[in-house]
Amino acid sequence: MRKNIGKHVYVLLFSNDTIKIGISNSVRRRGDTIIGHSGLEIILWCFSERLDDSEARRVEACCHKHFANRRIRREFFDVSFDEACVYLQSQVKKPLIICKGEKI
Repeated sequence: MRKNIGKHVYVLLFSNDTIKIGISNSVRRRGDTIIGHSGLEIILWCFSERLDDSEARRVEACCHKHFANRRIRREFFDVSFDEACVYLQSQVKKPLIICKGEKI
């Protein structure tokens, strides 16, 4: 039986000024996948510590609902990186990890 290692909730800022809010057990691997498929550069990242799966899904859903009127498509939004990170932090109530560029 596989142990639940939890997931990060993340905010990515792309070179086209769009934000992606999602969950992943590996933010680096998820970012690499998105870069490979979209060709966009990631400018900034922020993500939570690992949360249990149900908490990560709850936080992601709260973020998506909060920014629903600015949704571009699926998990992509037209909001500022700072605004998205502040809201994410208000939901996890712990400091976020913030990285610049493609280095995490």
